[in-house]
Parts: sequence; structure tokens; C-alpha cells
Amino acid sequence: MQAWLLLAATAGTASGLRLPPSVGVIRPRSAPRMMSDGAAEEEAGPKALVSLATLNPTYRTMVQGAFEQRNKERLLSGQEKYENIEAMVQAYIEFEGRDKGMSDAQCEDAVIRFLQRKSLLSEGGSSGDGQELFTFAALALLVGGVLFTLARENLGG
Repeated sequence: MQAWLLLAATAGTASGLRLPPSVGVIRPRSAPRMMSDGAAEEEAGPKALVSLATLNPTYRTMVQGAFEQRNKERLLSGQEKYENIEAMVQAYIEFEGRDKGMSDAQCEDAVIRFLQRKSLLSEGGSSGDGQELFTFAALALLVGGVLFTLARENLGG
């Protein structure tokens, strides 16, 4: 469809045909907001603070998954795990928030955004578990077998 629009726009200008202003204009899509409370976001502007209470259920699940992954990382590095997200926020306040002069709400915002980024970065990534490695190895063998068979048939073997 985009190729058609590009062709129509270039052909239209070459032939003198005028297209409506909306045709052929590609507008960038805006990123979805992570907050569920649109009214609070509009009132506070683009720097609205995110809290656990303002997250919709979908993003709350994403943040919870990232929190659990963070706890696994902490256990593997020999640190104690956090009991819940609020405990993680309290640890951040004590560790860095007070030194930076951040309020409790700003610290909660920083922790929630950290977990959101962690969740988004982990989506679609390779986890390296055994099942995933086996699947990719099987796929490589299948593709290799098909290519070998095609090459052998084409070379008259």
C-alpha cells in the first residue's frame, strides 16, 4: 500500500495530477503511554509521575514480571530479593533517592519506569533456555537439509 501511495504521488506530480493533502503523507506514530489514567496524565503534562496505583492491569502484569526477573538476578548475584515492588521503592529511596533530593513519588516513578523498560527490553529477546536452543538447532537442521536437497537436485546428483 505504501508503495502504491509513493507511486501515485510521484506519478501524480509528474503528470500534473493533484492529490488530496492526506494522500501520500506518512505521519510518525506516537508511542503508547504506560499510564491508564489519561485525565491525570493530561493535567500533569508530559512529566506526569507513574505510580503503581495508576498502572492498568496489563502494564501491572508486565511490571510484576520484570520485578520477578529482577529478583532472580539479585538472587544469582548473592543479594537478597525484594518482598514486593513497594519494598524495592523503599530500597531505592534509601539507596539513592534521598541523596538526589527526590520525593517518594519521584522514587516510585523511577522504579516503575525502570521495571517497564526492563519488561519492554525482555520482550522478544532470547532467554537462552534449553527449549529455545533446541528449537533453533532443529530449525537450522531443517533449513540446512532443505538447502542440501535443493543443491543436490540442481547439480544432478
